[in-house]
Amino acid sequence: MIEVHRRLAPMHAVRVARLLEPFDPFWYEEPVSARDLGALVECRREIRMPIVTGEELYTRFEFREVFERRAADIVNPDVCNVGGIQEICEIAAMAEAITWSSRRTTTTAPPSAWPPPSTSRPPSRIS
Repeated sequence: MIEVHRRLAPMHAVRVARLLEPFDPFWYEEPVSARDLGALVECRREIRMPIVTGEELYTRFEFREVFERRAADIVNPDVCNVGGIQEICEIAAMAEAITWSSRRTTTTAPPSAWPPPSTSRPPSRIS
């Protein structure tokens, strides 16, 4: 796995990817910002390893654009950013629907960098 944290221009992201491809990394995460879908699409077209994006996206509608433009192979919605596990399930369902209709695989792989309290259910109120 190669994590770039959205720091590269598309031409540099492609150049770095080509240098790393002989090592067969599992995926290339956030080579460019998902906010610039044109750049992400350009990277997806030029890079031969799976592209991951999604940590900076906050709504299922933003993910829908990624799916529709085929800008990534794997999306990684952040459970805290998107509003919870249910929303991740909705995003995963969208990825599955796009996969079936386009015959192109898009996988959902949420990151788990947050501590358990941020991803767990709040405690029930005790009377």
